[in-house]
Amino acid sequence: MLTPDEAKTLGQAANNAVTYGLGMTVGFLFNGYLYESVGSFNLFIISSLIALSGGVIFKLDQKSNTTAIHATN
Repeated sequence: MLTPDEAKTLGQAANNAVTYGLGMTVGFLFNGYLYESVGSFNLFIISSLIALSGGVIFKLDQKSNTTAIHATN
């Protein structure tokens, strides 16, 4: 438990402020810098490669978890 029971709302508000406020601001600034540096086409290529690598990692993790589950049965 990260916050006491009487401060749950404050904890959720702080989490949302950091996640959606700060995280998105930094992301937009970084993507703006990349857009100016490499152009729109290359920015979309970079974004799609990042998304593809995330999908591959997720699929590999899913396969390893399935293998581990079947090995224990």
